[in-house]
Amino acid sequence: MAEVIFRNLCAKKKQAGVIIRSAGTYAEVGSDMMPEARAALESSGEKLPKTPHKASQFIEHMRTGFDYIICFSGELGGVRNITIPDPFGWGQDAYNIVCRKLQEALILLYKEIFG
Repeated sequence: MAEVIFRNLCAKKKQAGVIIRSAGTYAEVGSDMMPEARAALESSGEKLPKTPHKASQFIEHMRTGFDYIICFSGELGGVRNITIPDPFGWGQDAYNIVCRKLQEALILLYKEIFG
């Protein structure tokens, strides 16, 4: 959800040249976005990508080559951690709450990065 939200935020603010990637610590590589995540994004007004999201796994070599690495689960050492609980297995209401928390956190992060 964070990738979609931040991509939309950058587009809304006309912030070009930003490369945004998402990788999970427990993601099943190649799997589609969870239906609950899709529903939460849609209900919160986020524009979904035309191409379906495919999950990827965070691997150590990803630590280089990026200006910012943000971890929302608080599980990665040496990166910026913003702890927001993983809604997996907790139902649609949890996904909706986490989506709103991500929107709030990513607005603050955007302001921190771009002013």
